[in-house]
Amino acid sequence: MMIPYLLATSFLGLAASRYFTDSEAPLLMIAFFSVGLIFLSGVSYPMELMPWYWKLVHYLIPAAPATMAYVKLNSMGASMSEIHPEYITLWVQCAFYFVTACLVYRYNIRKAMAKSASLAITDDFSSHKS
Repeated sequence: MMIPYLLATSFLGLAASRYFTDSEAPLLMIAFFSVGLIFLSGVSYPMELMPWYWKLVHYLIPAAPATMAYVKLNSMGASMSEIHPEYITLWVQCAFYFVTACLVYRYNIRKAMAKSASLAITDDFSSHKS
């Protein structure tokens, strides 16, 4: 149960790194969205009463199905077969965020190579001027 959660969360973080330029921004985002994420988990507010678009967001965040599975296992005494939907959801998220993280890192590497190439050209021109 923890393996797909940790992998999906890690890959989501790597994929989201595309949108953050400094190391403090993700912490601010987590602090800002933490209360909403607690409600989206389905523990403090029932999933049955959520509108369809919040249910969709629920399935996009790895913490939401993991929290539901954890509550079912520990508080309700569920077996692994009873948390099968959450388990499959985490593995699907893991695969999706892995592919997304690979694409983001490919983009970042190409951007860094283009930047270093343009710096090399700039350095080459500046050496000819002197």
